[in-house]
Amino acid sequence: IGVAFAIGAQEGDPAVYERELAERERALGPNHPDVAETLVNLAILYNEQGFSDKALPLYERALAIWEKTHGPDSSDVAHTLTDMAVIHLEHGRDEIGRPLLERALVIQRANLGEDHPDVEAILEVLYGE
Repeated sequence: IGVAFAIGAQEGDPAVYERELAERERALGPNHPDVAETLVNLAILYNEQGFSDKALPLYERALAIWEKTHGPDSSDVAHTLTDMAVIHLEHGRDEIGRPLLERALVIQRANLGEDHPDVEAILEVLYGE
């Protein structure tokens, strides 16, 4: 990652992430885990800037890559599911968000154990525990 990327990323410039995404896709192919990582970073930025409509398709694409490259029960899958779920829940789409979060919970419990902070955070969102 170059200096220009680091500076642009710090300033929250989506164009920097979009260029990085294009470069990674060209160099590594569209289904590489590094592409998924960039998709997630861009999705986070869009969501932080209030553009969840732009974030969700990026998360969905990253999720497909993670599932294919790391398997359906990886922590990367769980983190992406959680991020997607939160967006849906924040927009009142509980019927979409809760199942995503419940799937993330199953994955994180299996990978991290019941007492891990990620598991506790999911439980808090789901059940207020």
